[in-house]
Parts: sequence; C-alpha cells; structure tokens
Amino acid sequence: MDVLRALFDPALVTGLVAYLDHIRPDDAPALVDAGDPPEYIQFLHATQVVRCVGAGQPPHEPKRVPGFSVGCSQRQVLDQVVQMVSNKPSHVLIAKRSTNGRGNIFTWNTIRTHLQNRSWKRLLSRIGDDAMRQLLSRCSVFEALENGCFLQVSGQAITRDKVPLCPVKHVSPYSATVQCSSMLYACRSSVSRAGLPSTHILNQVNDNVHALLADIFVSSNKRRARRPPSLRPTVQRLAPVFRRILKTHRHLNYHSILEQHCPVDRSASTSSDLSARYTAAIRQYTSADNVSAFVRNVVLRLIPRVLWGSKNNFMAFCQAVHTFVHLRRFESIDVTFIMQRLRTKDCSWLGDGVGARAAISKQTMLAKWLHWLFAELLVPLVRSAFYVTESEPYRNRIFFYRHEVWNRISDMAVTELCADQFRQIDEGSAQQMVVSRGVGYSQLRILPKMNCVRPIVNCANRNAVGVGRQPSVNDSLKNAFSALSFERARNPGLCGISNAPNLDAVYDRLLPFVISLANVQSAGEKLVKVYMVSADIQKCYDSILRPRVMDILQNALAEKNYFVHRWTTANRSAAWGNGYTRKRYHRDAASVTSVPQMDELALERSKKCRNTVFVEQPGAERISCESIIQQIREHIHDNIVKFRKLFYCQAVGIPQGSIISSLLCSMYIADLERNQLEKSALPSNDSALSQRSWTIKASCSDSVVLRQVDDFLLLTTCKDVAESFLASMVGGFPEYNFSVNARKTQANFAVGMPGSEEPIKTVMTWCGLEFDSSRGLELRGDYSRFTSTSIADTLTVSRVSGRPCNKLRERGLRLFVESKTHPLLLDSRINTKRGICLNVYQLFRFGACKLNAWLSQLRHLRSTPFQCGLAEGLIHAFHVSRRRRCGDMEFVLSSNEVRWLALHALSHVFRRKQSRFRNLLAWIKAKLRSSDLRRLDHCSHLRFALRGTYDGALNKIKY
Repeated sequence: MDVLRALFDPALVTGLVAYLDHIRPDDAPALVDAGDPPEYIQFLHATQVVRCVGAGQPPHEPKRVPGFSVGCSQRQVLDQVVQMVSNKPSHVLIAKRSTNGRGNIFTWNTIRTHLQNRSWKRLLSRIGDDAMRQLLSRCSVFEALENGCFLQVSGQAITRDKVPLCPVKHVSPYSATVQCSSMLYACRSSVSRAGLPSTHILNQVNDNVHALLADIFVSSNKRRARRPPSLRPTVQRLAPVFRRILKTHRHLNYHSILEQHCPVDRSASTSSDLSARYTAAIRQYTSADNVSAFVRNVVLRLIPRVLWGSKNNFMAFCQAVHTFVHLRRFESIDVTFIMQRLRTKDCSWLGDGVGARAAISKQTMLAKWLHWLFAELLVPLVRSAFYVTESEPYRNRIFFYRHEVWNRISDMAVTELCADQFRQIDEGSAQQMVVSRGVGYSQLRILPKMNCVRPIVNCANRNAVGVGRQPSVNDSLKNAFSALSFERARNPGLCGISNAPNLDAVYDRLLPFVISLANVQSAGEKLVKVYMVSADIQKCYDSILRPRVMDILQNALAEKNYFVHRWTTANRSAAWGNGYTRKRYHRDAASVTSVPQMDELALERSKKCRNTVFVEQPGAERISCESIIQQIREHIHDNIVKFRKLFYCQAVGIPQGSIISSLLCSMYIADLERNQLEKSALPSNDSALSQRSWTIKASCSDSVVLRQVDDFLLLTTCKDVAESFLASMVGGFPEYNFSVNARKTQANFAVGMPGSEEPIKTVMTWCGLEFDSSRGLELRGDYSRFTSTSIADTLTVSRVSGRPCNKLRERGLRLFVESKTHPLLLDSRINTKRGICLNVYQLFRFGACKLNAWLSQLRHLRSTPFQCGLAEGLIHAFHVSRRRRCGDMEFVLSSNEVRWLALHALSHVFRRKQSRFRNLLAWIKAKLRSSDLRRLDHCSHLRFALRGTYDGALNKIKY
C-alpha cells in the first residue's frame, strides 16, 4: 500500500470494506456469507479505495445509499458508469478508439471484462446498484496482487508526472539546480568567438536595464505576462550597478581572457598516421582548473564588487564555480548548496529589513542572483568557448575541448566515417525522406577514446522537420520491437542457442555444464582440463548484409497480424531517491488469436516486482507483418543521422543505437550459427539441433557456448572442439561478411592464431567475468576495466543540499556491491568455498574503494558514527542484494564469515587513508577483535581471500 500512499494523499486511501461501510444501504445483506469462496473474501480485504477520481482531484465524501436494490446486471452497471465518466477521457473504464492499420476502428478495454468476474458480481449482489455506481464512478479502486502490487480497475489512470511521496517539511527559499549536462555537446557554429551568444540577455537588452533586472529577479510566469513586470524598490535601486555590467560586457574581450587561461597548442601533429593525429588532438583538452580560472576571471571583471558584498562571499562563489566545472556527467549543484558559505548580511544591496520575513526575502533574492550567474552566465560562457564531453576510458569525468581543437577531431571523424560507413546528403533530401516515412532522424556525436573516437547515435530524441516535429526513431519502432520480442519469447532459438544477453542467462546456460564437469571430476582422480576460446566479431553492425538480414526478418515474423497491448506501471522504490514515484510505459505484442487480459498480465508480472501499480492503457493497435517489415526496411536502408548541422545516410550495415539494433544483430548471428557453426564446431543442447550432421565426435559434447551480441565464449572439455571452433572463428564467414578481431581472440591452449601473439593464459575475461581454468573452472569478477581511470570517475555524487547522505544510504551502498553480487560468483555449485570467499572479499574491497571516493568528494561528512554506519550499511546492502538476486540458492558462508571478509576489505582500503579514517579503522579493529570474529582468523578458506594472488586488477584501481 506504500505506492498508493505515494501517489495519493494517505488520508484518502482506505480499504474496500471500510469504504463500503460508509455507503452500503442499511437494509443491504452482509458483505460476507458463510458460503463465500476464499478468493472473494481475499478480494474484499485486500482491495484498496482512494476517495478521489485521480491524483490531485478533490476528495469524494461517501454518501450512504438510501435503499438496497439490484435491478441491473454488472455489465449494465458498468455501461452506466462509463456514461457517467464519459467527460473524463483518461478514466481507465473509457475504451479508446484504435485502428487496425487499414482504417477500421475498434475499441479495447479488458478492465471492463475483469469487473464482470465472479467476485465483482457477488459484490454487486451485496451492496446494490447505486453503491456500485458510486464506488466505480467517484473513486479510484485498486485490486491487490502479489508483493504489494495493485491493478487499477477504476478512476483516472495514473499520469506521467512525478508525484511527491510526502509533504516537504522545509522548503528552501530557492531550490533551483544547475545540471552539469547543461554544458555538454555545444555546437561551435552557433557562435563566432568566445563570449556570450547573440541570443543572450546581455546582448539583447542594449541599455534596457529594466529588462535585465526582470530576467534575473522576476519569475518566468510574470515575465510572460503582456504588461512589463513591476520591480520591487530593492531591485530598482540596483539599476546603476547593472548598467555598469552592460557597459563592461560590451567592452570586455572574452577571447583574450580565454587565450590567457586556456591557450591552444596550434602546432598540431601533421603526421600521416590517423591514429597519431587523433592522439595528439584528443590530448589537447583544457583542464577543469584552467576552465575555472577563465570563468572566475570573466566574473571578476564583469560583476561589480558591490554585488559580492565581501571578499569572503566572492571566494565562496569561486569555490562553487570550481566545484561546478569539476562535476561529473550526471551530477548537479543547487543554489542552496552554493549559498552555504555566503553571508547575506555582507550584501547591503539586499536591503536593510529585519525579521524572519525580511531574512527569507534576502535569501530568495540572493538565490535568484546566484542561479542566474550559474545557469545564464557561466553555462553559456563555457559552451561558447568549449565543447564539453565525457570520454569512454574515463567514464563520467568530463573534458573541455576548445572548439577549434574539437573541430579538428570532428573533421577527422567525418572523413573516416564517410570513407566506408556514411555518405553525406543535402538537407532537402533528408527532410523529404524523413517526412515521407514519418520517422525522424538520429543525432550523431563522437566520443573520444585513447587514440581514436567512437560514434554514438542517439535514436531517442524527437526532431524538428519542416513545420512540425517527427517522432523519434525509437518511438516509431516500438511496435516492431514488440512484435520481434513476442516472436523471440515464443521461439528462443530465433536469437541462437548460444545467446546469453545478461548474467542471468549466462548462469542458466553455464550451471548445467559446471555440474556435469564436477560429476566427471568426482568420478575420476585426474583434474579435467577446460579449454576456453573467446572471440569478437569485428565491426559487427557495419558488416551485416542488408538483404540477408531482411530475409531473416521475414522468416522470423510468423503472424500476418499482431495485436499490441499497452499498459503503465507506477513503482515506488528507495533506489530512485527520496520523494518520488516512477512511471513507466510498456507494450506487448501478441497473436490476434490470443488477446492478452490485463488482470492475467498484471498477476504474472507482480511475481517479479514490488510496490507497483499496473494500469491498462485502453488504446490498442493491430499491426500487419508487412507494415513491420516495411518500417524496418526503411530504418535500415534510409537511416539518416545529423552531425554538426549536416545530414548523412548510412551506406552499409544496420543502424546502431535503436531499440531493435541488438535484436536484429542477434538474429543475424543466430542464422550464422545455424548455417555455419552448428555443422562444424558449435555444441548444442537442443535435441532438434543434435540431429544435424556433425563433424565433431559425439564424445566431445560436454561443451557450452555463450554469446552476448557479438562476443563469443566457448568452454569445453574436448580440445578438438576448441580447435575446430577457433579455426572456424579465425577463418571468418565470408557469406555473412563477418571477420573476427584477431587482437581480441584468446585461448588457453597452444594454437596458432593469426595476428595474436598473446601468451597462453589460464585466466580469460569475458563480459565482466573472469574464467579461471587452472583448477577445473572458477569464476571471478573482472575489475580490469576500472584500472584505466580513478574510481571517482565512475560515481555520481549528489551535491544537492540536504540529500547526499540520503542518496548514499538509499541507493549508493546497494549499487556499490550489487554489480558483483550474482549467483555466478556466489553459487557453491560453480565455485569452491575458497573461491566464494575471494569473490565476497573482492566485491567488498571494490565497494570500499567507491565508498572512500564518495566520502572524499564530500569532506564535511567526517563524523565517526556516520562512517561506521556506512560500513555496516555496506554489509547489510550485500545481504539484501544477495537475497534478492540469488533467491533460494544455498549460500555456504555464514553472516560472521561475510562480516569478517567485509571488515578486512574495508581495513585494506582505508589503511591507505589513515589520517582521514583513523577512528573508522579503530572501530574496524575493535570489531575484528570480538569473540565471534576472532575465532575465524585461522580459517583457511577465509585466509585464502587475503593472499592477494588474484587481486592484480584491484591493486591498480586508483582511489
């Protein structure tokens, strides 16, 4: 019921029985009779009623019905209720019109069907027509499912807007935030030189100081009024000061200040080697410290000292600027956080009023001024001088490139892309293609790597074309994706027998192989050798042959028509922060002969989620197979991307970045497996596939192949299978235009691999996992991808005042350990007890590195009880995550053993920061001396985790 109290005023949420006691006629029969079935009784006591039609609507006061009567059937009552709420189109009982793609209109609403089941009919016979009409027309009704979930059966459908969970006890005078993302990806062509853009208010108002003051100190709603907004006397007295700002702005040489603090080395590399030129240009980024100095110098010259009030206030502002330009990609800073070190009493221009009301007025005025400085001055200034972007090796850390440097990088990228992947088209042709097919274009940007760039295609944004806006590429492909997902669920072999799109699928496919391996080893004395091969298809998406993928698509769509059913979920979770409920929109495709029912779907989905409300969207669609194929054909052959105001059409392969890209790629590779690999090297557990002609001996069937999109991994006990598989992969597949990246091909046995001179290894990494074949097969987490950057670059730290601690407790601690808390690493059927101890120790050590980096970002959080509470919270987060992700799997370590490993991992990390965590280390030492943990000091399986034999990657992580 928590999610309902989050969506509605808790005072309006009540049980069905309690509500009916207020409206049932006095002469009505009892709600419950001795012969009533259990499901009816459960329905009565679990259903919840909200005394309003929708969130934000006025509450409904229940009125007792004067007399009991049942003169209508439940269906007739529903028809009457629909007439009563016909002026509320968002009501869940209103059947919306939909098209079947041929112009025919039909309606769809399974909630009406659900409300005619036995429980609702029985309820009608107990409360009468009038009470039922009042219940369904004046209230929002939610039937209980499993795990605290509900199905909405009446009332206005929950909306997209975020709804506060509870009233905020303290409202900041001005709580606006400035996002780091507001600085990202600025287009250089919008400005000619460093400085503020021509559309900026300082370039628009000329000498109109009144307009400038209104832009800063008057709310946006008042500024939109027809009449000029009036200014308070306190603001009007600032006119001479801001007139000086306008004058200074007109004469300020922004470019010279930029060259002073952020110079560019114009003797760039002229090497003929593209990689060398890329490397030289990518290394020419400007440090965040220099950007901060540039902004501070501009502000110092532009803003009169009187507006700072004191040197302390200016230094506090400079510190806030320094913090802002050092934010990571998804971080933000709010004005209240900036104001923490500023003294309003130093700013005489705020007025001389006294009292609480005057103090709040001063804070609000100062907050508006500071927000304008950051959002309307600092951000445009940075965007005009720099292209700001993240980098692939450094995760969330942002880099500042002078526009002339970024132009060189972009020119090299365009030349490279147009050489073999894209061709440029004129804007008129692009708009004509977009309008004719009704699908927007994608946005292309480039992401710097160490010595090259990676193109990133965004298919989720809507785009302006002509006089209107076209839906995004992903929005237009949602129905096609639903149909393909339906076929994939109905026919798992569609994406290949090796397809393992996530760790859960890897676990399901790997566990039988490991159990079989353990049985073989237990029967014999000699350790069974596991042969491993990993391979990666080179430029997979760009190499896919379009005619072949369209043939595969036509064979995959088995139905002539598909029915698309849509619904909404509202989920309350602490993982999304304090105070909000998240809404998500879903759609499923099905055969027209098996129309889905919302109650059945919600009941099935509620078994896998918690605190979720399911709401059916009455609109439904019937789409034909031909329309799906035509839409995907246009998406593949006419994929248009926009980069730097120019349009390009993809010339080869299939698009990346759309919701169907990975699915099409998996189907294409699955076809390759069936026609090329299964007859030569690929082991199969499918009885239908095992009837094919094989060149591999039947005795070598103890093998498993795993694939995540285009990354293959073979595990086998037969060397012939491994060699045959490796030969097939290295030889390539000309019929499918695929070749293997020899540099990334690995094997743990001696064999000639063209282009690869890697020594033989017993440990191989694949998709975030380490496979160790030195003694059978053991799995560990792969931490090597975190060694190229500081662990702080992977974090997102909230600098919104009052929330950092809550964010860390609610979400951060769980995320610190969740990624490596998986049955693949904790199941005793896959790993030995020593291996599980090592995995637990490593994940806690990795989590401690993240915790240390997080605390380093917010140095004011140095309270010993707080730090000790975080250490306890990290251990608790592991147990919660393990129970949720591992389910009923037997876990061989006791809680004390986990605690022993966790405390040793924390101690190892924080010992390097003794001056900051002296008290925390003393607390850890005291805990390890307790009798429950001290007796574990001599356990060999625990001591094995502390040896450091397998901690090479963890030792290289910078924190």
